[in-house]
Parts: sequence; structure tokens; C-alpha cells
Amino acid sequence: MDRPVRRCSFCGKKQGEVRLVAGPSDVYICNLCVALCNEILAQDVRGEPPTPPEPPRGGLIRAEVSPS
Repeated sequence: MDRPVRRCSFCGKKQGEVRLVAGPSDVYICNLCVALCNEILAQDVRGEPPTPPEPPRGGLIRAEVSPS
């Protein structure tokens, strides 16, 4: 039986592309999204306006977010 492919719940990248940290209820976040969150928080602490993130790639906006 094939195991399901794990993906980052935020950017949609597969486990083979990034390192994943498991959360509750099969929610995962990858090392790249963690780094982006850390940078946003650091900018906030320094009082800088946040740098706009790159446009989403690979399924960030999913059917669950925008139901048909």
C-alpha cells in the first residue's frame, strides 16, 4: 500500500522537496515557510514594514480555501 505524499500545508511543496515539521491533524509546515515566518516576525520586532512574499506557487491557494 502506497503511503500518501506529505506536503506543506502552506506552500504545497512535497516532502522530497523540503523538510517538513508535522503538526496536529496531518498539518505540515516546511522549513522554507518557517524561515519566511521568522523573517516576517523579525521585521515586525524591528518596526519595519513586512516585505511582500513571493506569489504562491504549487498550490498555496487550494480548493479548501476557495470552494467551487
